[in-house]
Amino acid sequence: PAAVPAPVAAPSGRRSSPRAAAKGGRGRAEAQTEATPAEDDEIDFAEEGWMPLPSAEGSAKPTLHLLVKVDTGSMLACDIHIPPLSFNTREPLGPSKSMFLSVLKGEESSLILKMDDEDVLLSPGDHAIVRSGTEYSLRNDSATTAVIAKMVIIIHASDDAGANEGVGEHFEGEEEEEADEGAEEEEVEAEKEEEAEEEVPKKKKEQKKVEEPTKVIAKKEAPA
Repeated sequence: PAAVPAPVAAPSGRRSSPRAAAKGGRGRAEAQTEATPAEDDEIDFAEEGWMPLPSAEGSAKPTLHLLVKVDTGSMLACDIHIPPLSFNTREPLGPSKSMFLSVLKGEESSLILKMDDEDVLLSPGDHAIVRSGTEYSLRNDSATTAVIAKMVIIIHASDDAGANEGVGEHFEGEEEEEADEGAEEEEVEAEKEEEAEEEVPKKKKEQKKVEEPTKVIAKKEAPA
């Protein structure tokens, strides 16, 4: 009878998780940057209305891009495009603002959201919230693939003066317009009252002129 082959022993060691495997694959892709086409070539930033944003010193690309989708004054929704190995300067989120971030495109764990001293790795489909007063920055750690993320900034009502200058100026302008309209209405009412007061003496004088000749005629006709 034919000999039965001996079973092959399984290699020792731990199995890598799918996320770890993805990270390993990303490392191999980074080693072959020339084989991957640049995604920047697929977007015509000027044609589609993207606004250039300066990147931080040391960033691979000098410019990030922002595409505003909705701006209501109290809510700003936009897409941000971060080229490979590029990042923006850390900046604080205003005391009356909060930001919601959702990753649309990019490599696995390639977007690094830095909040104060904490780094958060984000992949396509991941979401994050940046609280008011937090210093944050966005960095694309991939060497081959750009990241596109959705940013929604909410401006909360605040009694602090200067918490949001743009929105404050907007509301101050509306209040000034309302005050001007109220002053104009008061002036119109005052003019109407003055005209009415001037018309009353005129009417009385006209009535006297009409009554006086009637009395004189009545006196002359009495003796006859």
